[in-house]
Amino acid sequence: MRFRSLSNKNINGDEILQTVLSILGDTENFFDDYKYQPHTPTRLQIALNKYYIDGNKDKLRRELYGRFLYDTNISGKKYVTDYPPLVHLELSSICNYRCTFCYQVDQEYFSKNRNFIDVNLFKTVIDQLEDNVPYITHSNRGEPTMHPHFAELVRYCKDKFLDYKINTNASLLNEEKILAMLDACHTVVFSIDSIENYSKLRVNGSLEHVVKNIKLFHDIRSTHPRKNEILTRASGVYLNDETQSQDKHAKFFKDIVDETSFVNYMPWENIYDLPKHNITKPCNEPFYRMHILYDGSVDACDMDYKLLLNKDGQKISNDYTVKDAWKSLSNIRYIHEEGKRLELSPCDKCPLPEHF
Repeated sequence: MRFRSLSNKNINGDEILQTVLSILGDTENFFDDYKYQPHTPTRLQIALNKYYIDGNKDKLRRELYGRFLYDTNISGKKYVTDYPPLVHLELSSICNYRCTFCYQVDQEYFSKNRNFIDVNLFKTVIDQLEDNVPYITHSNRGEPTMHPHFAELVRYCKDKFLDYKINTNASLLNEEKILAMLDACHTVVFSIDSIENYSKLRVNGSLEHVVKNIKLFHDIRSTHPRKNEILTRASGVYLNDETQSQDKHAKFFKDIVDETSFVNYMPWENIYDLPKHNITKPCNEPFYRMHILYDGSVDACDMDYKLLLNKDGQKISNDYTVKDAWKSLSNIRYIHEEGKRLELSPCDKCPLPEHF
């Protein structure tokens, strides 16, 4: 599992889940063995707060079932429907940082694969996702806020998803971009790994500058009409105890973000150079999310930044839809389920899931 730790306000996940189930009242025993992920109680609490205001049971039910589908596939059980519960949509393959653990260190590849998503393609994808996929994240290989039409794209997503999330290094935030994010987003993740060694890990970055921008976001949010609908998180890649301190991370950001978290390091930067292993256990990545890149290409996992798993796949368009693309990845899922992942690259080198 990639997730490592989460520091947030004290939330009783079991109590929140039971409250949601009692309100819906028609779930029978479907959720008896439900093992939710650490972020789920916060999302359910936000959904509950909205329900107490608008009384919309259908929206609360969609949140519960969306989280269930997402969480259950991560935990190892397979529930594949017509659409994934989560889509990562890349706004940019360009980044102003060169983080030591990131694929952006592959200068040869990214010198030839640098671009922003076309505005019309973006809207086509979003229109296909709306009402079909509950959770959208702008992340993948580049920094989303670098897109020249960032504010326009973000506002186009307003009220279309249950959790519309942006991952950003926060270095390029300004009032215009922040206001667009506050108008449309539900979750904003600031990528910060270390207080003491920030610039050594986030090469080209300045912790002082980034913290200043996060404080600006915090201050603008404090008076925004949607201030209670937006969750902020400072999240980093955890490398080792010598480089980072989870306690210091949480204390440093406690007054300007809602949560802090870490994910375990994965060898993104050298995945194709690793030795082959003998792991046959299926990975959960192709089952709970899909990645759509800036040109409409589709892949099953973010580890595969060169798109080897689906190198001959069609690109999303008006004629070839997100639903078609998700179905096209079924062969990758089948190979994993059959215990034959060693037939796939880079799955034959990737340490997920047994690394953890």
